[in-house]
Formats: sequence, structure tokens, C-alpha cells
Amino acid sequence: MNHNPTLTLTDGTILSFNQIHATYFPHLVAYAKHFFNDNGACEMLAQDALIALWEHPERFPDLPAVRTFLYTIVQRKALNILQRIKIEQNYLDSLQHEESTTVCDIPFPEEEFEHFNRLFKAIEQLPEQYRAICQLILEDKNNQEISERLNISPNTVKYHKKNIYKLLRQKLDRHP
Repeated sequence: MNHNPTLTLTDGTILSFNQIHATYFPHLVAYAKHFFNDNGACEMLAQDALIALWEHPERFPDLPAVRTFLYTIVQRKALNILQRIKIEQNYLDSLQHEESTTVCDIPFPEEEFEHFNRLFKAIEQLPEQYRAICQLILEDKNNQEISERLNISPNTVKYHKKNIYKLLRQKLDRHP
């Protein structure tokens, strides 16, 4: 069993994943700190980038492409998290605004909030590409725009959306 897996670039360079981790992990964590103050979250983002590299080793022509990929993954994941936080905060702010401007005293619909909370948690458990599609759906993108953004065919988007809805229904139906 090989305890030191490698990444072979299209230019023929062979890199050890241990070497890549040792070289880039601290720098990726430092870069993530531009987005978050939480060291644990920054380490998670850096680790996610390294995992993405591990899952797609065939993509890289040279070392600068690897470096660019890692930093881009950290940035995208951080921005996705920040955008999700912003969406949640806007939703909570709108609920507070509605509640403060309501003429009659109607209690806050905690059940509705719980549904959204369960939905966001279920989306977080989906595979990365499914989460990316969900994010674009929330941004009101159509199948063609999603396919262009993710470099997949519109039919693949439709297929993934069908699977996403099926998985979400299964996850949400298990919790009354």
C-alpha cells in the first residue's frame, strides 16, 4: 500500500500529496483568514481545497495551476458560506421587520423557520456539485446558466436537479 500518494501533472511533474499538504495547507489557512476569524473554519476550507485536488488530479498542467486551483477553491467555498450566512441573515432581518411592523400581534412562525433550517442543513449534506447547483438555483439561475457556470450539459443539470429534489425529499420526510 502506497503511504505517500502522488499527483502527476500533465507536464510530467510528480508531486507528493504529503509535500503539497505541507507546503500549501498553512498558506491556504492564512488566505481563508481573509474571510473568517475562526481558525477551525479556515482549516476546514484549506482541507476541502486539498480534498478537491485529490479528487481531480488529472486537471493540472503545472504547479502554478495547482496553486491557483487550491486558492480558488478556498475563495469559492468561503464566499459560498458568507453568501449563505447573508441569505439567512436577510431572511431573519425580514422576519424581524415583518414582526415589528405587524399591526396585530401574530406570533413568529417558528415552524416555518425550522423548515428552512432543516432545508439548509439537508442541502449542506449533499455532494459538492449538488450544493453548487442548489446555490445557483437560489440565485435564480436557469438550467442553461447553471450548465454554463459548472461546465456541464443542461441535461446533466436536469438530471442532478431531479436527484437533488429526491434526496432532499427523503431527508426532509425522515424528520417530521
